[in-house]
Amino acid sequence: MAVATTRVRASARRTVHVRASRDTRKSSTSQEARLRTEVASPFRVARIFLVGAVGAGASIGTAVATTQLVASLAQGAVEEDVIRNAKTLLVDLGGVAFCAWSLKRDWRARDAQIARMEREAQLSQLRLELGNGKTCAAGALRGFHRLVLVAGSQEYLAEAQATAAPYRQELLQRGVMYVPIPMDAFQAPPEAANENTSGTTSDVESSTDASEGGNGTATEPVDVRWKAIPLRLEEWRDWVRNQKQLADVPESSGVYVSFRMDGRVRGSGVRLPPWERMAKQLAPTQGMWKGFGDGFDGAV
Repeated sequence: MAVATTRVRASARRTVHVRASRDTRKSSTSQEARLRTEVASPFRVARIFLVGAVGAGASIGTAVATTQLVASLAQGAVEEDVIRNAKTLLVDLGGVAFCAWSLKRDWRARDAQIARMEREAQLSQLRLELGNGKTCAAGALRGFHRLVLVAGSQEYLAEAQATAAPYRQELLQRGVMYVPIPMDAFQAPPEAANENTSGTTSDVESSTDASEGGNGTATEPVDVRWKAIPLRLEEWRDWVRNQKQLADVPESSGVYVSFRMDGRVRGSGVRLPPWERMAKQLAPTQGMWKGFGDGFDGAV
């Protein structure tokens, strides 16, 4: 009896620990999303404050103008006074309406941007296995690689990889990394035996260094930089399903999502990834153009 009670208590402690860990992760994700939103739109807060102040002044003016108009009508004032008070009231009402519309638009844009940043922050915590066997969070690849997630059936993934083959060298020079996410129900997740190896930024740098001038064969460097395997596959699938629901895309459709060097979403679609456009439009990650346009990759 005592052993059973001890096991129940231990299980309860583990459950509480897991829930606390999830809550902490969600809180940190939300905080990161809000900070990135403020950085992306630094003047929105000031605009909301100024428009709100103007709207408050217009509301006070509306109340005063309404009182004056009612008083002029009740006292039988001359027609000119009534018309003047009516015009003042209309101007104040127009100012209130404009400020309300502007604030509503800014708040909606802010909420939509925070939601998008939260999804990107959630993705940055999902884990990948690199070509050198190391594992890391997707966020650790910021500044090193432009991830391209391709999610769909096995046939869709094979077609996407085949269409990328002619442009692979150009894509590698631009830091593009291919992440296939099989959405087939029968597809088992990759083995997570190596997931206890902590992947950090140094692992990403060593992966890049090894691929550029290491001692490997001619095919090893391409695999190291070109492809990453998603771990805990069901978490990646949930993220993709959420994106499909938000975009009203059928569950059976194959999709791609491409990211900028800074981890923000660059483009997405239900067709095959536009590898040719990426090879031509994205800036190389080495040479004189290194770092140029990392956050301005266009919409491919």
